[in-house]
Amino acid sequence: MKRGKLGLPEYFWGDWVRNSRDNYLKAIFECSQITGTTRNKAISDELHIAPGSVSEAIANLVTAKLITRHIYGTVALTPYGFATATVLMRHYYLLEVWLDRMLHYPLPLIPELAWNMGDIDEDFAAQLDIYLGHPELNPFGHPIMPLKLENRHLIG
Repeated sequence: MKRGKLGLPEYFWGDWVRNSRDNYLKAIFECSQITGTTRNKAISDELHIAPGSVSEAIANLVTAKLITRHIYGTVALTPYGFATATVLMRHYYLLEVWLDRMLHYPLPLIPELAWNMGDIDEDFAAQLDIYLGHPELNPFGHPIMPLKLENRHLIG
């Protein structure tokens, strides 16, 4: 099976925009930090969309083996989904640090801008990590996970 960026099957990209997939992975990653699972309602609240709009995206993420559905309507990242989300979040957090430290961008504006800039490759992220002195936290106190060797295959 031919694989595209982040190692996902080509059919996954279809008409479903990558940013949408990344937005859902980020929302699930953030909403499931405490319990390891989350619900459609929490995802819809995080993304500011109607709960019914989440169902198709969830089905696509299940098909791509990025999440699993659990009893009582919860979803969780699979190990593959967690590794993929970790790479996305690492890039996002590094960009947040860069915007804060180097450009002195206003803190309230950093998250949205960093997320919109976040489609960077790992070579750039690695250079940014070195340039920033291997930061351990983003400006909001979230830990920046180092890239694990076993996750390098997820990078396009």
